[in-house]
Amino acid sequence: MSRLILEGLVGLSAFAGAIMAGYRSWHAWRRLKGRLPAGVSLRSSSHGDFPVFAGVLLGMAVTAAAAGGLLPGDRFHSVDGALMIMGTISAGLILILHGQSALLMPSLLSVLAGKGPVSDAAKERLNRVAARARRVQPLLELTAAVLVVIGGVRFGVVSVGERSFELGAWSPVLTVVWIMAAMNVVKLLGGLDGAANVLLLVASVAIFYFALGGGEHFLSALALAIAGAALGSLRFNCYPARMPLSLRGHAVAGFLFAVLTVLARQKTVAVLLLVFPLALVAILLGGAMLAILERTMMPGSDREGE
Repeated sequence: MSRLILEGLVGLSAFAGAIMAGYRSWHAWRRLKGRLPAGVSLRSSSHGDFPVFAGVLLGMAVTAAAAGGLLPGDRFHSVDGALMIMGTISAGLILILHGQSALLMPSLLSVLAGKGPVSDAAKERLNRVAARARRVQPLLELTAAVLVVIGGVRFGVVSVGERSFELGAWSPVLTVVWIMAAMNVVKLLGGLDGAANVLLLVASVAIFYFALGGGEHFLSALALAIAGAALGSLRFNCYPARMPLSLRGHAVAGFLFAVLTVLARQKTVAVLLLVFPLALVAILLGGAMLAILERTMMPGSDREGE
């Protein structure tokens, strides 16, 4: 019972962290929007990414702090191994979400520090830096995937029907490929506000349910941390989104989803996690087709209300 209480504390902490980070990001976004000079927009702002990021980090911090009561006796992970995985997940999240910002921030600060109108040369310089930062993003995501694999997140066996195959030396490579694929697939959900968060919420709740009572204490705590963060972030990312997720935010969601699916070992969970994202992609493609038809048949409809 005490372990369940600690797991509940992990989920509640992640939820509270996501809510608090969301409101702080909302106020920061409004202040920054008022300070930005003409010609600089917030279309690629990562303010909407912070709720789930902060919630997951806080949930893992609580898990680490309560490791003595939560993690001993885990079927697959030692306490040190679980802490190593959480450390590499945290490093991966920071790389994905903040690596590009670290490259862009000096130029942005120099523009904001200037007095008077922003020169065309400054705008052009900022655009060039932003373009270079975007080109570096895939490398940051690949580094994050490699980090968690080094930390211990990897496939060992692949099951096809009733047969199982040991991956051996291919395990790290295939795990990195899966994590990268998951991040890029979840990016396709960018047109649906809240879809990535719902994906994380359903996946983490399903994994917690199937891991409950199976001796997978670390997986249960991690799933609750992600579930609490995803639930808290829906307040800000769900349609109509106050602060929609950026592409980096969707990469974070895909990264967390991939880590969960690698750590989960039940076939039932694997089937559930396969069907749900496919349904979301089908909805996304259907919505895109409807939007194309609407613009084709009623070309002036997208201008109504301007």
